[in-house]
Amino acid sequence: MRFPLLKTRASRCRALPAFLLLSLVLSALPFRTAHARIVYGADSRNGYEAFYAEQAHRAFTWPAYSQRNQAVRMIYVSEEEYGKERIEDPQIRFEIPLDGHAVDTRLAYDRIIVGDREFRYADAIVFEGETREPDHPMYAALHVAPARHAHPSLLCVESHSGDDDAAIDDDRIPLFLIIDPVSPHARLYRLPSLLSSCSAITVTPDGRISFPANRYVSNADGHLIGVRFHRYHLDEDRFVDSGHGVSATFVVPDDISRFTLDAH
Repeated sequence: MRFPLLKTRASRCRALPAFLLLSLVLSALPFRTAHARIVYGADSRNGYEAFYAEQAHRAFTWPAYSQRNQAVRMIYVSEEEYGKERIEDPQIRFEIPLDGHAVDTRLAYDRIIVGDREFRYADAIVFEGETREPDHPMYAALHVAPARHAHPSLLCVESHSGDDDAAIDDDRIPLFLIIDPVSPHARLYRLPSLLSSCSAITVTPDGRISFPANRYVSNADGHLIGVRFHRYHLDEDRFVDSGHGVSATFVVPDDISRFTLDAH
């Protein structure tokens, strides 16, 4: 009498060692061979914001204070147009939590007023290659990070152009950081603007404030093929090279909107 069921079980038992061997081989392969690389920007969202959002120890995690329908750009009105010459200086006002208090804060095109303290962008400590000019932002978003055991309160102003504003390149975001804004020891910095964001700023567990200074990577023909995210940290009025960073490659050369991270 034949026992097909028992024969089938026996075949499975003989095949089991081969299956286990294949599993061990696959588990030894690098992680990325079994998973497709992430394409940042593939879903039409800002790929750089998505990349920065994955960082550990992000300083700014709260939603930004922003009123996109209200401009903070200084507006010049000519005498020929309206009968008299004047300059409008609109300001956006927020009440933000700082050091346990609600602090009246105003954004203007060339400064930020925090309580009774005024910080002019032209007075900022400037990263090499950036300018002290305010770039006349059309809109600005204000990011707040409350004081923690490792760092004091932080404010970050991120400027965005209007659709018809050519003063700011699409790949450059004027970025201003204030450390300890209600303290007599407050400092204002202008951080690198290329492909940057307040979301890119991190604070290490020992209190070092870090940010990327990005640069494009080109091929021999001059086409943009990627970007290097190189990290710096602040040391009072100095910008210190951390010696660390990651690189990314554009999915299509010269299209900076979509990229993948290079293997370390």
